[in-house]
Parts: sequence; structure tokens; C-alpha cells
Amino acid sequence: MRDTGVYIGDTDDTASSSLDKLTHAYAYGGVGLMINTINRNFGLDIQRFVMLDFNSSSDVIDLVGGVTIDVTADEVKYANNCIAEEASLLGIDPPFITSGGTQTLSGVQAIGWSRIRYLDSDFVRTSRQRTVATALITSVRGMSRIDQLAMVEDSAGMFETNMQTLDLARIGANGVATSGNIDEYRVPEDNLYRVQDNPWMMIVDMDQQVPLLHQYIWG
Repeated sequence: MRDTGVYIGDTDDTASSSLDKLTHAYAYGGVGLMINTINRNFGLDIQRFVMLDFNSSSDVIDLVGGVTIDVTADEVKYANNCIAEEASLLGIDPPFITSGGTQTLSGVQAIGWSRIRYLDSDFVRTSRQRTVATALITSVRGMSRIDQLAMVEDSAGMFETNMQTLDLARIGANGVATSGNIDEYRVPEDNLYRVQDNPWMMIVDMDQQVPLLHQYIWG
């Protein structure tokens, strides 16, 4: 969760630093500081990355012809508010969602839907973002291997990464091939955090959370 309280950076000197929101690490120092912060707080050793923001995610979704999403009637109004904001930044006419139901959303529509935050909660918003990511993987899985490789080539420059094109193609192909059974996990788990009001932050019991995260990743 973006509001998880963490120590920013890659030093172990917690005595000279205070908790801050995980989301701030990227704002302070980009993807490098974000990865260092994740590694430090969660006992990981992430080295390679692919980073997509709202705009690059939208471009990749359009590249595969959109994603299939079940939009509820209550979500339409709130999604369209986000779509209007995104379209204004891009200088395009907003491609509003006209009704609820299962439908193929364009990149701007899908990202707008995933950004809804005033209808329910941030927990539900992150679930929408995972739904869009899963739908994107599903769309790619339905493509031929040739089309998948072409998509990797066509998407070059759309997102930030420290990986070579061949590595992206290999890892992407392996991931898509085994993506029929996607398992999700959220940090922090329920009952492993308390809410700090000022500033609003999730104070996590890391002594319990980190081993559970490692168990989920490695078994």
C-alpha cells in the first residue's frame, strides 16, 4: 500500500531517520530510491525493474488493443472524472465510459477506472489497479509469440527500465506463459498494521509482515 510507513533510502541507521510514506520515496529520488527503500524495509534484493506510470501504462494497454474490464454502474461517474483529468493532461478529447458492464477499455479509460478513489477506499483502488494489470497480461497471453515479441519492440521507450530488450522479451514470455494462475498478495496484511492519523500512515508490524512476505515469495 502506498501509505505504508517505511524508512526512506538504503541505510540501516533508523535512529537518524523517521517513518515516511512509501509513495514518497519515488517523489524524493525516482525509481532508484524507491527500489532501495523497498529492499531495505522488506529484506529484498531487487536489482532489475520495469517502471510504468499512468501515461506509459495507458500506451501499453492501447498497444495490445485494450483490456476487458467489468465496470459497475456506480463506477462510471467516478471513472469519467479521472478520464477527464487524464485527457486534459494529454490534450485529447476525453473518451468517456458511457455505461456499466463488461467491456473493452482503452488505455485512458482503463487507467481512469483504476484511479477511482472517492467511491470506496484505497484498498479497493489498488485492487482495481491489480485487475487492470491482470487484464493486460491476459490480453498479451492471447497474442501469438511473434506478436508478443513485436509488442516488446514497439513498446521500447514507453517505460523506464534497466533491462535489455532481449531480457524483457525472455522474462515477459516466460511470465505470460505461466500467467494462467495468478496469485495476489497485499502488503500490509490485515491485522498487521495500525493507522496513524497525523500524518495519515499505515504503521506496520514489520517483525511479522516481512517473514510472511518472504514466505509468500519463496515458499
